[in-house]
Amino acid sequence: MTAGIIAGYVGGVVRDYSAQVRAERFERVKGATTRIPDIEGRVRVWYNPELKSVNFMVPGVLCM
Repeated sequence: MTAGIIAGYVGGVVRDYSAQVRAERFERVKGATTRIPDIEGRVRVWYNPELKSVNFMVPGVLCM
């Protein structure tokens, strides 16, 4: 439940920042374009992209 609340707050902060960046970019181009693309956040897994639990469990079991 706490993680959901935090995710909601972070989403709001990212939306506000995205709106601010979009407004700044629009002021720079001054109408040279009709639409500025939205900023989209994506979650990426760098350490274990296949999300295989063996990569996480084996080292932990070995330590025990």
